[in-house]
Amino acid sequence: MAKLEDIPRIPSNLLFMNADFTSGVMKGQELVQTLRKMDMPLKGAFLDFGCGWGRTTYGLLLDDFDGHYLGIDIQEEHIAWLSENITPAFPNFEFQISNPKMTCTEKMEQTKSSILPPKPTEKSLRTYS
Repeated sequence: MAKLEDIPRIPSNLLFMNADFTSGVMKGQELVQTLRKMDMPLKGAFLDFGCGWGRTTYGLLLDDFDGHYLGIDIQEEHIAWLSENITPAFPNFEFQISNPKMTCTEKMEQTKSSILPPKPTEKSLRTYS
């Protein structure tokens, strides 16, 4: 299982939605635990639209996720950092820039090889936000 000190740490200037790195990572871990409580299978492919700076990425890495993760976001700087720092260390984690003007159907076409996990409930999404 990966330890936090073994995972490249995103620079503080790229953080948002949380005041600091540690609280963001904890939110990612909470999401993974919520998905597990909902009996969502965390194997195979995991598609993360709006991956941001990687809160869910860190949560999955710390949970020893060994499937294929694809994080997509419109923040080019975040995707560039994640691609350059996370992917080399964890090749099953891949990141892509998304065009914000694309429709959901177009985004799915862009990522044909990915599989969406079952849809989380509204309550779990509010908890994670």
